[in-house]
Amino acid sequence: MTGGPDADVVIVTGAASGIGLESARLFAARGAAVVLVDVVDEAGRRAASELGGCFLHADVSDARAWDDVVAHLRAHHGRLDVAHLNAGVSQGITDITAVTDAQYRRYTGVNIDGVFFGARALVPLIEGSGGGSIIVTASVGGMTPVPRDPVYAMTKHAVVGLVRSLADDLRSRGISINAVCPGTVATGMVPLAARASLEASGVRLLDPADVARTVLSLVTASPVHAGKPAGGPVEVSTEGVDEGPGGQAGRAREAHAGGASEPHAGRAPTGQAVLHLWGRAPEPYRFSRLGKERT
Repeated sequence: MTGGPDADVVIVTGAASGIGLESARLFAARGAAVVLVDVVDEAGRRAASELGGCFLHADVSDARAWDDVVAHLRAHHGRLDVAHLNAGVSQGITDITAVTDAQYRRYTGVNIDGVFFGARALVPLIEGSGGGSIIVTASVGGMTPVPRDPVYAMTKHAVVGLVRSLADDLRSRGISINAVCPGTVATGMVPLAARASLEASGVRLLDPADVARTVLSLVTASPVHAGKPAGGPVEVSTEGVDEGPGGQAGRAREAHAGGASEPHAGRAPTGQAVLHLWGRAPEPYRFSRLGKERT
């Protein structure tokens, strides 16, 4: 397994592909002991083998599965320093009357319950490890309407609200929590036909690796955190997507952790996506092999 006995321990959900896989790669490259969680066993095991990490099959929507995850972390690592709660689903159902109970439960189970159960289970372990960081993959759709997938938007709004509301309490425990809210990302959630259609209309998709680098930057005290007041918004513009007429990024609203929303200043340029990050770091980190060293 990557990392020695003093290496930080990182868990990533939805780690078999997309943003989660790229995030796991970056953390492993920094020397972390990475635990990859997913329900896609073959791809998850292959990724864990590639990264020298460990794969756990776990359904994030099942609270009991999180008990098993924590038991594994305690038994094999004895600590946890970083959690990237990334697992999510989109089903692209526009007509609310067409959403079945099973589809609705899948939306809310993975996108909301997976974050709630994950945070509830992992906070005591991170706190007991001397503090650390939780990063949640939300979406620009957690700040703006998504007419083509309204239930997805509902779940991402819920996630952003949870992150903002947890920030103060977790900060008092030495834990920072942030939501990364990208536009449309080139992952398995966007079918190839839909990608072709988007690109043909001039929309550029975000690379999952770009989002993963933003996740890592929240943990490694890059300029994303440097000089930002506690509780203030942090915004990163990156080449990407979901712009153009009526695009999400152009309608984005900037919000403050624990405070009221304010209109985002102007539209993002066409072809740009905006990543919004919420949360409060207990104090800046400088990481060496992701080992905590206070600046």
